[in-house]
Amino acid sequence: MNVLLQGSVTFQDVAVDFTPEEWQLLGCAQRKMCWNVMLENFRNLISHTRKKTFGCSECGKAFQKKSHLIRHEKKHTRKKKTFECNDCGKAFNSKGHLAVHQKIHSGERPFVFSDCGKAFMHKAQLMVHQRLHSGEKPYECSQCRKSFTWNTSFTQDVKSHTLENLFECKECGKTFKCSSSLYKHSRFHTGEKPYRCRECGKAFADSSVLVMHQRIHTGEKPHGCTECGKAFIKKSPLLKHYLTHAAEQQNKCNIYGKSFNKKTHLILHQRSHKNMEAL
Repeated sequence: MNVLLQGSVTFQDVAVDFTPEEWQLLGCAQRKMCWNVMLENFRNLISHTRKKTFGCSECGKAFQKKSHLIRHEKKHTRKKKTFECNDCGKAFNSKGHLAVHQKIHSGERPFVFSDCGKAFMHKAQLMVHQRLHSGEKPYECSQCRKSFTWNTSFTQDVKSHTLENLFECKECGKTFKCSSSLYKHSRFHTGEKPYRCRECGKAFADSSVLVMHQRIHTGEKPHGCTECGKAFIKKSPLLKHYLTHAAEQQNKCNIYGKSFNKKTHLILHQRSHKNMEAL
C-alpha cells in the first residue's frame, strides 16, 4: 500500500459535460448555474490535494481512509480471472462462464424451439423467443394495468408514471421531464426547422430525423434481418419484418413445407391439395 498525494486538478475533473447542441439549449440562468457547479467542484478538489491518501497499487485509485482501500483491494482479488478462452484469449471468473462464452466460437445452439425450429445459445433467449409465438405478456404495470412482452417496454411505462414532468409548454400545456425536450417540442408550434439536408434542401425540426432522412440519399440500411439478410433504414420496419418470419413458421404446410405470412393463405393453399386429390 502506497501513501500518495493527489495529482494536479484538470478541467476534466470539474467539468459538467454538454454537447454543443445541449449547451445551446440552455438559458443564461442555466449556463450560469453550470459554471457555479464547476467552480464549486474545483474548490473541493483543491482542498483535497493537501490531504494524504491511500493509493491502490493495482489501479492507482486513492482513498482517504485505509479501511476503504482494503475494501477496494478485495474487488481486485475477486476480479482475477483464471479461465481463459483458447480461441480469443478472453478470461473469466468461472469455468461455467467460459463454457457459455465458447459457444460463440463453436456455433453451438443447444436450446431449440420445437414450434419453429429456431435454436439459441442460452435458455433465457429461448424463453424470450417463445413469447413471440404464445403472445405472453408477463410484465404488468400496477398503475395503468397495461401488459408488456419485454421488460424494457415495461420499465419505460413505469417511469412515465413515477417521474415528474417539470417543464410545461405554454402553447398546449404538454409537460416534459427536461428543458431540452420542451425546446424541441416548441418547434412544432413555431415551425422552426434548423436541420437541413445538404442533398435536397429538406429541413427538419429534429436532428435524428435528418440523420434518418439522409439514408435515403446514401442508401445506408443499418438494420439487417438475421434470418434472411434483408436490411432497412429504420428499426421499426425491421421489427415488423421479423414478425413475418414468425408467422411463416406458424403457417407452414405440413405436406409440401411451404410457408405463408397469413393463415388464410395457408388455408387456401391446403384447399388446392384437396382439389388435386379430387381430380
